Formats: sequence, C-alpha cells, structure tokens
Amino acid sequence: MFNQLTKTHFPRDSWLNRISELAANIATFESYLNSELIENQFRSDIRRISRLFPINLDKLRTIHETEKLADRKNFFDTIEAHPLTLEQRLGVLRSNNLNMVLAAAGTGKTSVIVAKIFDIIERNLCKPDEILVMAYNRAAALEVQERVKKGKNKRNIVFESEPEISTFHALGRKILKNSGITPNVSKLAEDSIFKNAWITNWLQNFIIENVDNFLMLLRFIPEPFDPFQCENKAEYERSIRDNEFRTLLGEKVKGYQEMLIANYLCIHGVKYKYEEPYVSKRRIENNVDYKPDFHISDTNVYIEHFGIDRNGNTRPDIDKIKYNQDINLKRKLHQEHETTLIETYHYEWKEGVLLENLEKKLKAKEIAVKMLSQKEIDKLIKENKPLISKWGEVLGKALEAIRVENLDEFNITQRLNNAKLEEADLKAKLLARLVKDYQAELNKTMSIDFDDMILKSSELIEARKFKPSWKYILVDEFQDISTSRMTLVKKLVKFGPTPSLTVVGDDWQAIYRFSGGKLEFTTKFSELVGKCSSTYLRKTFRYHDNIADVSERFITTNPNQIKKNVEAHEHVEKSLIFLHDNFPSDKYLILLNKLLPPEEKEKQNYSEEKRNLIGKVM
Repeated sequence: MFNQLTKTHFPRDSWLNRISELAANIATFESYLNSELIENQFRSDIRRISRLFPINLDKLRTIHETEKLADRKNFFDTIEAHPLTLEQRLGVLRSNNLNMVLAAAGTGKTSVIVAKIFDIIERNLCKPDEILVMAYNRAAALEVQERVKKGKNKRNIVFESEPEISTFHALGRKILKNSGITPNVSKLAEDSIFKNAWITNWLQNFIIENVDNFLMLLRFIPEPFDPFQCENKAEYERSIRDNEFRTLLGEKVKGYQEMLIANYLCIHGVKYKYEEPYVSKRRIENNVDYKPDFHISDTNVYIEHFGIDRNGNTRPDIDKIKYNQDINLKRKLHQEHETTLIETYHYEWKEGVLLENLEKKLKAKEIAVKMLSQKEIDKLIKENKPLISKWGEVLGKALEAIRVENLDEFNITQRLNNAKLEEADLKAKLLARLVKDYQAELNKTMSIDFDDMILKSSELIEARKFKPSWKYILVDEFQDISTSRMTLVKKLVKFGPTPSLTVVGDDWQAIYRFSGGKLEFTTKFSELVGKCSSTYLRKTFRYHDNIADVSERFITTNPNQIKKNVEAHEHVEKSLIFLHDNFPSDKYLILLNKLLPPEEKEKQNYSEEKRNLIGKVM
C-alpha cells in the first residue's frame, strides 16, 4: 500500500497521515531484517521506507518525479509531435489533490492536458471514463477531443471507454439528464437577437411604467464620468473615446455632465441647440469660432458648463489660468452683445445640485420648465430606438455577469459599492428587478438558460441527486473561470471519489472577465481554493526571446500578474520591438523607463522637442 500511494500514484497532501502510519509500521520491521521471518523480496523495501521515516512529502514527490521521468522518458518524447519540456512532463506527473499548471502563451498547455490523459490511462491509474476534462468553450473541447483521437491513432491503442471531454454547459446538461431532468433550453439562451429584443422590450416597459424609472436610467447609463480623475490629456481622450456620450436627441456631446444638461432640457420641454455658432463671429480661442455649449431656441439665452471646482481649478491637463481667463472673456462677450449667459459648474455636479441649480437659473431667466407628459415621454422613447437599444446592450451584459455569478440584490449592491459606482443601491434594485423578470420569463416558458445548467447541476450534486464518479478532473483555460463554474468544480471534487484536480491557465490571457471570469481564482488559488502543487510552463514556442522579455516586463508591472520568467525557444541578437507614439505622457515614460534594460535607457531622449518623433523605445 505504501508503494501504491507513493510510487504508483503521486503522493497527495490528503494521504500524508496514511503514508506516515504505513511507514511507521514498516519501520518497526527494520530490526528483523536478518530474521527468516522477512522474505527477501521485502527486505529492500523495508530498508528504503525506513530511511524515509519520518515522512517528508516534498522528498517523496521528488523521488516519485525522478523515477517516473526516467521510466516514462519514451512516452514523454513521443506523445506529442515534439518531445515535452521538463516542465510539461512535471505538469503531467503532478497529481496532488489540487494542482495548478500556470503557463505563458505558446508553452503547450493543451499538450500537458492531452499527455496527462494518456499517462493516467496507460499507467492504469483509473479507467478512461473516470477522467473529466472541462473546457471554457466548444472549440477548446473539440481541440482536446481531436488531439486525443490523433494520439490513439498514432499509438495504435483503443480505450476501453472514453474520457469525458466537455464544456461546462454540456456537462451541466448531462448532469441534469442523469438526474432525471430533461432541460428545455430557452430561446433566450440560444438566440442572442431574441434575447436582446426581450431586454429592449423589458426596458421600454420599465420606462413607460414610471417616469422616475426613465429619469433614473438617464443618470445611470452611461456610467457617470468625472474628468478630474484623469491624470493627463491622453487618459481623458481615451476615456471619452471609450465612453460615448449621446443625448436623448442623438447629439454626441463632450462629456457626461453636458449629456445630463441636454437630457434635462429635453425632458423638461426646453428646446435648445447644441454648440450653435454664437451671434457674433468673435473668437475666444485662436482660429475657433465661439460656440456656447447650449442655445435656448428662440431666445438670447445661452448655457455654458464650466469644468472648474470652487477654487477655479481645472482637470490636470488644462491650463488653469488660461481657462479662467477664457471664462471671463465669454462673460464679457455676452455683456457686449446683450445676450444672457447661464453658467453651470463641475463642482455643482460633484455636490449633487447641478440640475437642481440649472432649473432655478432657467426659471430666473423666465424660461418655461415643465416635465413632459407620460404620452410625450412615450413618444420620445419610441423615436429613440438606437439609445434604448444601447441601454439594452449595457443591461444585457450586466444580466449575463449577474447570472453567471448567481448574485442576489445584496451581492449586486456589494459589487457596485466595491467598484465605487454612483448610487449603488438604486442600480442594484434596477438590476435585481431585471434578473427577477428574466427568471420569471424562464419560469413562464418552463425553460432554463445555459447559466441554469451550471447552477442547477451544482445544486443537484450538493443534494446528492447526482454522484460524480471522476477520479481525475482537468480544467482548461482556468484563468477565465467564473464563480458559478468554480462552484461546480468544487462540488465535483467535494462529492466525488476524492479526485485529483488539475487546472491549467495563463493569468496573462484572461479574456472573459466581461462575462464573469474571475482571474483571482488563478492569481490567488491557494487562498481561494486551497494548497496546491504548482508547475510553471516557461518555454514558449510562439515568439522569440525579445518579445518574451519585453511582454513579461510590461505585464508584470501590474502587481496582480504572476511573474513567469518566460524562456523563448527562438533567440534573436537585437531588439525587434518598436513603439510608435508621437506624444508619450510623463506617466507612460516612467513606465517605459522601468521596462528598458540599462543599456537602452542611455539611448533615449524624451525632451519636448523630440516627443513628436517616432522612435525606438524597446
């Protein structure tokens, strides 16, 4: 039994007590080695095991790996098109209770999974159908299936049964069926256009239901944006590019606060023109005709929204003195031409009184301010299908993330608060209502969606209505795993026949966070999942060492990314990476300075005169 737990199998954490107990019992026979009571075939084992007592698992594992690397050399040399690297071989051999194979791009993660399947089966560690491989999507699952099929043909072998290679959703469906539940998959899950239409229709009904609902959405979508939080012009322009601000009338405005003002005017019956040329051709800035932010139609009243705090400060990249001088020039211009200027300020928005104060200022200038009737709002909504559709896209992504995480209103609120989003409680109520109505739609049609397949299969395992039988569980692309998928994995491990779990992933390539992927399960695996045996695949066959070096230094400037010390198969003699940027910011230059090797730093000159040159920086 001792040899079974330490030589045949990889010594596991959960076996420590049993291994120690066996070793202690065997060690008691050492004094009888010369006795005829001990058969010759056992004498060497007794001596070897006695020398290992007291048990050190790390030492046992090193012995196990050394022996298996030698015994299985031919296997590792031939299982894939190219011989496996030492790290890949160790990733195959290590089958502790929990195992993580952390890899860089092009280091052969799938090769480890395929080789591990064959190694387990050929060494008779379990039956083929006692192996479960879970992939994030169908394409990844099919790739593993195809490579296993090719491997069998190449090695001219036939399995007595087949490993379970599946997506999470397909596995969930199978668990439901095996538990006596025939899943009726909703059209909402299978047809994205139908689902988007349902969300848009839900949104329209939600708005029509109550004017306050409409006003709430006007504040929430898009997310409030504070330009003062941008550290430089590049960051501000990137934020504006990534967050388009359009009014109810379809105008593209310069910022979130301007959008709030425009929408307020619209729903209060105040007709306006956005950035209409001023009555005079006078210019405040060189070569730019003066265009106030808003002109109230059929009046001489204009609105300018000034981006200053109470002390006249501007966002970091704007010249504070010149900006305030321009404010005074605009005031004088309106006085000269006897036009009325209503001023609003960034600090009013920060203090939560922007629209309240705007209403007072409009009324003071005898501008009629009256909320549109429900009928007029309904008409406005119907004429604004692109905007409603845009809102629907935002809510659709939120719904997907909430469903895949199985969040309730409390958890939604907590997430929004943690993200420091405005009015988290109100947003949570809105999203909880959407989730509730979505679930009601599923119940009405007696159907489930793909997320339900995962959630309900976890519940069935917990309730002992499905008994997992897999002894080895492998999870591909683990960096993209969501909370609900991780819950399913944990249930499979907890209620299965004490399986060995191996997860394979690359924290540098997390691409599904928008749909609930939780990178923390990879970067904080020991903390969130449990103690594990780790293997790092460092040798990449996808790109040369220059790319490997620069990309690692760039990525690991983020302290949440794991340093891998990637080694490239291909080596180059000189730098082949170039960055083209006309005006790198100071913050960006500081980052580049950290990335550059010492010999390169001396070659760089980022003076103001040369910042407009395209140059080699890496």
